[in-house]
Amino acid sequence: MIDASKGFVKDGNKNRLRAQDIHKIVDVFNKQLALDRYSRLIPYDEIAEKNGFNLNIPRYIDASEPEDIHDLDAHLNGGIPHRDLEVLQPYWDVFPSLRKTLFEDGVRPGYSRALVEARAVKATILGHEEFETFKHSSLQRFEAWKAKHQDQLAEIKIGDKPKELIFDISEDLLVQFDKADLLSKYDIYQILMTYWAEIMQDDVHLMVQDGWKAANVVRLLVPGKDKNGKPKYTEEHDFEFGAGKAKKRYRSDIVPPSLVIARYFPDKQEALDALQGEHDSAAQELESFVEENSGEEGLLEAAKNEKGAIAQKGVKDRIKETSDDEELAALEKCLDLMGREAKAKKAANAAKLQLDEMVFKKIPKLSEGELKLLVVHDKWFGAVGAQIIEKIERVTQQLANRVKTLEERYSETLPTLVKDVEKYAGLVETHLKKMGLAW
Repeated sequence: MIDASKGFVKDGNKNRLRAQDIHKIVDVFNKQLALDRYSRLIPYDEIAEKNGFNLNIPRYIDASEPEDIHDLDAHLNGGIPHRDLEVLQPYWDVFPSLRKTLFEDGVRPGYSRALVEARAVKATILGHEEFETFKHSSLQRFEAWKAKHQDQLAEIKIGDKPKELIFDISEDLLVQFDKADLLSKYDIYQILMTYWAEIMQDDVHLMVQDGWKAANVVRLLVPGKDKNGKPKYTEEHDFEFGAGKAKKRYRSDIVPPSLVIARYFPDKQEALDALQGEHDSAAQELESFVEENSGEEGLLEAAKNEKGAIAQKGVKDRIKETSDDEELAALEKCLDLMGREAKAKKAANAAKLQLDEMVFKKIPKLSEGELKLLVVHDKWFGAVGAQIIEKIERVTQQLANRVKTLEERYSETLPTLVKDVEKYAGLVETHLKKMGLAW
């Protein structure tokens, strides 16, 4: 019997099985595996005699999570119960010295004392050498999978079958992460299958239809019409050139412009980031100045337009009208700040347009070798690898959260809390009496 009721993803008002849920069910059934809180081989006598042929699954498999029971002794006398720490044994097996870094034996048998403050637990775990070893060994599995399939992916050609490709590489990813410490091979498998469904399969389908030259294509997007007859785009664009009726939008379906920039134009991106930073700073300075001088008695209030906004025309007109020196100084400074903000914005926009044009011209000229490097290594492997790293770091987050919960739960004993209540109740009573209140 299998209780797979916990394995799904919410999709509106429906619960949908993911690729990993289906694969796990099939694996457990075909291999007749017994997994804690998931599957069991049930003896006939248990079905017939104990349960009267009632096949209700919860009678045979308890899929509920273990109850998080509070230790009353720890609440009264302090300390973290060893029982709670022993539940984390799978982590201590992988990080054998980490427990001694976080805890030491307490003054009472069966209880430990925390050595690291709750807020510093995550940083302590992330900085521990055994976590680095765990992270490295986990990523080595991914590197082995990449090395095995990089040529296969780079050799995709017209006529290949995408379903056979994803079956081959996904099954091998399961094999690579089989029995990986603290990581579920099915969770890793799902990372690839989700990426395949959302991004990778579209890339591969284009390639098996048109070859690697499909990755050179930057296509013009043709807008439809909305209900008012105005142009409406149904796809997101990567490039936009021109303005008004001459505006045109383009999309690179396979090669993301950001990856082209990272590999070929990093210096241009760095310069653009600096200009955008200057614009953000100028815009923030202008916004702060306007906010400080707005309001009923604000020096800029009279320069606002009908919509309550500050514009250059209104500021210039008010400068001609006012005879107040203080207001004039504020208006002139505001005009100066507006000019600086506009100049910084113009410089940033010009740099972005220049970079967009460079990338727009570069993608169609990329060689097949360059395309394979960008798509296979930078895009596909990069995206899957980043999510695997997130999954690895989530392991530490789960451990840190549990340790933090235990430390905070038992950090203040009941006697201490009672004394605090008595102390503050006395202070409140004293203040009330000083106010002339009695009861």
